[in-house]
Amino acid sequence: MSAIAISNQVDCVHRENREKRYLEIIRLYDQRRQKLFPMMLFHLVEGLEEKVQTTGPEDILGVIFHELELHNKYKAQFFTPSDMMASITLGDSEQSNLGERGFIAI
Repeated sequence: MSAIAISNQVDCVHRENREKRYLEIIRLYDQRRQKLFPMMLFHLVEGLEEKVQTTGPEDILGVIFHELELHNKYKAQFFTPSDMMASITLGDSEQSNLGERGFIAI
């Protein structure tokens, strides 16, 4: 629902279909729970902004995933940190480009 809400702010072409899907999803929850979703998104964005300002960009969802014990080691469900995946995928040359330019092109 968060992705739909964000997309609807910048892409009007698909807005109507996404909004329909948003309403389908949100109706699955009672009114008390419906109010929690914007609050959760707010706290996620706030946490990400705090990390950027203090220690730099960091994946906080993986930490939350494990702290809430949402993984299942018996089914080999683990969260792989995005910074590690980026390091494996990009290699040293692209990482230095990222440091110099602040972005990479794929």
